[in-house]
Amino acid sequence: MIAWTVVFFAAIAAIIARERNGLALSARIATLDDSIRALDGTRSALEASVAHLKSRDLLSAELKVRGLRSATDSEVTRLRLPSHP
Repeated sequence: MIAWTVVFFAAIAAIIARERNGLALSARIATLDDSIRALDGTRSALEASVAHLKSRDLLSAELKVRGLRSATDSEVTRLRLPSHP
C-alpha cells in the first residue's frame, strides 16, 4: 500500500512540475508576443517615415534648397540590360 502511495505522489509531483513549466512558458510567450507587437508598430512607423522621406515632393524641395532641379523626361536615359539565357 505504501508503494502505491509513493507512486501516486511521484505522479502528482511530475504533473505539478509540468504545469509550473507550462505556466512559465506561457508567460514567456505572452511577453514575446507583446514584444513582437511593439516591434511591428515600430516597423510600421519606420516604413511610413521612409516612404515620406522618399516622396517626390520632399525630394524636390530638398533639391531646390541645394540649388538643383529634377530631371525632365528628355534628360532621362533608360538603359536596357541584355537578357540572360
